[in-house]
Amino acid sequence: MSQLEILIVTDGLVPSSSGYALHPQLDPWQKRLMRCSRSWFDATPRTALEWYGVIQGVNPTKLLLSVAGKTVPNDTHQVWIASPYHAQLARDRILVAPDTMLPWCEEDAVWICDLLNPLLKEEGISLLHHKAALLLVCEKSIDAAPDSFAAISGKELPNRHPEGVDGGRLMRLMAEIQMALNLKPAEHRRAPGEADIHGLWIWGGEQFSCDCLGISLPAVATRDAQLASIVSGKDAGIAISDAEQLPMLTQPDSQLAKQIVITGYGLAVLLKASMFPRFGSRGWQSKTPTPESELISALQIL
Repeated sequence: MSQLEILIVTDGLVPSSSGYALHPQLDPWQKRLMRCSRSWFDATPRTALEWYGVIQGVNPTKLLLSVAGKTVPNDTHQVWIASPYHAQLARDRILVAPDTMLPWCEEDAVWICDLLNPLLKEEGISLLHHKAALLLVCEKSIDAAPDSFAAISGKELPNRHPEGVDGGRLMRLMAEIQMALNLKPAEHRRAPGEADIHGLWIWGGEQFSCDCLGISLPAVATRDAQLASIVSGKDAGIAISDAEQLPMLTQPDSQLAKQIVITGYGLAVLLKASMFPRFGSRGWQSKTPTPESELISALQIL
């Protein structure tokens, strides 16, 4: 593989007793990353699909529509992203397993569409898939603004309505999907011991338009099921990964990307290889992070 232009690690920063540290899975890269120059930014939690959208200047729903839009029914007014999740009950909280711990493929997407569409049809809604990626399409718009799936993956499932007149309606819809999945778990997943799917988090609502069809999508190396469903990885100059799966995309002795973004817990650090040794703090602490708009501008220039 030729040298990457950009590598983004979506969960590479973790809290530590002294502030922040690199995710343990990044230990093999630690010495080389310590030599890089660093710039710190505020950073909203984002999925791999969202980070790719940031680089392209396109929101994630339109990215999915750029490849799946031709399958959307003509009477569609609004489109959402649907992210599957596995959950665990902990006293009075529901914890969502990290997205990276949930195997998901096109067979799963076909299964969940077949299972849920008879239920959703009564609401004027249908679930579509493009390979492993899922889209929820609505005949009537839902006025709600739920958080990105990145805000709940590995965290608590919200028990409050999202903002918007139809926030309650959207939460009821997701609750009905939970009940349907609880009644009919995926036997094809249980046989090899894969985790059950307990729900779909519906987010990223956008009014449907054909304007997004035909958007040029540069190749990206990723193990994320949604992103890999819409973009080729051949000859990629961009790689986007969680820390756990990074060794599947690049090795510690490979040439470092020209720009490396490591994110987590509301922060991002932009690393660039330097010809000179880096002096000063050996830790990963941010003094005064720059607004994330400047990070986005830096990534979109390439």
